Amino acid sequence: MFEFLFKYPFAAFQRGELILLGSGPRWLLALLILVSVAALGLLVRMRWARSAESLRNWRIGVLWALESLTVVTLWVLLWRPALAITELKPRQNIVAILVDDSRSMGLSEAGPQSSSREQQALSALRSGLLPELQQKFQTRLYRLDTGVTRVNSPDELGEPGGSATHIGASLEQLTAETADLPLGAVVLLSDGGDNAGGVDRSVIESLRNRRIPVYTVGFGPQTPTQDAQMEDVVIATRTLAGSRLNATVKFQQHGFRGRQSTLTVRDGAQVLTSKAITFGSDGEVQTQELLFNVGAAGGRALQFTLEPVSGEVNRANNTLTRLVYADPEPQRVLYFEGEPRWEYKFIRRAADDDHMVCLV
Repeated sequence: MFEFLFKYPFAAFQRGELILLGSGPRWLLALLILVSVAALGLLVRMRWARSAESLRNWRIGVLWALESLTVVTLWVLLWRPALAITELKPRQNIVAILVDDSRSMGLSEAGPQSSSREQQALSALRSGLLPELQQKFQTRLYRLDTGVTRVNSPDELGEPGGSATHIGASLEQLTAETADLPLGAVVLLSDGGDNAGGVDRSVIESLRNRRIPVYTVGFGPQTPTQDAQMEDVVIATRTLAGSRLNATVKFQQHGFRGRQSTLTVRDGAQVLTSKAITFGSDGEVQTQELLFNVGAAGGRALQFTLEPVSGEVNRANNTLTRLVYADPEPQRVLYFEGEPRWEYKFIRRAADDDHMVCLV
């Protein structure tokens, strides 16, 4: 009925903007409408004042409103109303396609011989998704793990090897890199296994302010399988040689509530520390503090591993690597104090061990 009366569907009026194509100014239209409505009110009142038939005030008001609506419609039609709908020209906007390249995308639900999640994603791209988008938009293809890296074609996406999936950080990086580009939409192909705690509100607001929709294409099972994974490791990237270092490890699991495992920190083949942990509720992000000696001076890649549990389906997401540099040079601290305190003797002891120099 709406389309019969107004020619276009209601959705078109929601998207579009009503404009007037008449050559006359809008203030003149508003003036004519006000004068006409006032004149009609005066005429209606005079007409029924001279008439022998008496009408109640509300009926006179209804008559005046209907006549005024008719006159207003005629005036607006004389100004040639139109519906303006903005449509993108073909290939003017950019669609960013993000393909999850983390290790979990290498899994297969139907056995080792079947297609992995990433192979399914690439097949969907080549078979129809990418060609259809390229007909209407410019497309940019990105590899997604801890960030986004642009690639020229799906052929550059080989075996998934990303150590983690940070969807929020990747979307934030993408919006920053395309700030001066006409980015129209984002298509995300992923199994949804995020290792950074989700998408921050600031990232959502940034996408909303630029009116960039994010369309997700999921791969893998809808319900989590038996899996334990590392979420994040927070650790200082620089420290003193031989000092003790504290790391905050976050992890979660599905299907192993109440079971035990071990968190291990390794420097190559050397085990720096290990700690037994007990899994909590499914999907709960647990936090564990680990304290260990960083060892001799130099750079090293420390591996934080959640030891696999019997029956675990995916063991590729049980390890995170963090780079740490142990500085061989002693740190020099200039310390001012008004009078000696108990802390001073510990600083003197550290200075005697060539870790720092204290000046009072």
